[in-house]
Order: sequence, then structure tokens, then C-alpha cells
Amino acid sequence: MPFKPQYNLNGEVLPPMLREPRGDAHKYTRGSVLCFSGPRHRTGAIRLSAKAALRMGAGVVTIVGEAAALDEHAAHCSAVMLREEAEWTPRVTAALIGPAVGVGEATRDAVLAVLAQHIGTVLDADALTSFAEVPDDLFAALHDKVVLTPHAGEFARLFPD
Repeated sequence: MPFKPQYNLNGEVLPPMLREPRGDAHKYTRGSVLCFSGPRHRTGAIRLSAKAALRMGAGVVTIVGEAAALDEHAAHCSAVMLREEAEWTPRVTAALIGPAVGVGEATRDAVLAVLAQHIGTVLDADALTSFAEVPDDLFAALHDKVVLTPHAGEFARLFPD
């Protein structure tokens, strides 16, 4: 399916942001994303993020979380895979952790495990707040494939000055 052209305010056609897949492409040539879910009743934000990854062209999107949360995801998602544990295979090309995942040591450990993979990573919300007391631990683990997406309050927790 061809991409619909996009236009700027002057009416000029913008270059496509996504390339059409090659004819011999398969799901893993389009990227594999792991999205880390919060617990039961705190699943909406990561589900929106997983759906956004699909819309952006990822070939495989997997939500990782506890069984009760995965039951909620299963009721709402049909194109997303669900797992209780992250599988760090070479096929995983990106990860997202943070929205409603919970604040604390377990989240810090999960963030550091994600960052150790040295893949494209988005850190948001609770993933950032979990490092409020130890921001240098986060800063030491960051690399050039990481995007931080804090709102003003989360930013202030990491950069109080």
C-alpha cells in the first residue's frame, strides 16, 4: 500500500518519513520492539505506545508484563504479542519502558537491563522517576540510542537545579 503524501504549510510535498517495505521484507526486517507494562489496571499508556510502534512500522511489538496485566492487554490488542519475561534476542531492536510501570528499585533494575542491550530505547515517566534519588546511575548507563521523554515534573526530579 503506498504512503499518502504529506504537505507542509506552503503546500510542498514532504519526503516520506517511513519507507515502504521491500518485497522480500518480513516482520523482523521491520524491527522488534519490547514495551514494558505496568501492573493490572495500569496498562493503558503502554498499550497506546505499543500500538504507536505498530503504526510507525515495527514488524513485531511485544508487551512484557505480569500475567494479570497481560490479560487486560489481550482483551484490547490483537496485533501485539504478550510475554511475562523479556527475551533479549538479536532480533529485538528497540524498547520502551516507563508509563505506569511503577517507581522503585525493580524499575531501576529493569531500565538498566534494557540500557545494557544498547538498542533504541525510550525512557518515560516511572522509568525516569525511579532514578530521582540516584540520577548518576541513570546518566552513566545512557547511550546515543536513548530518548528521554519526561514531562516537566519528571525532568525536575532528574535535574533539580
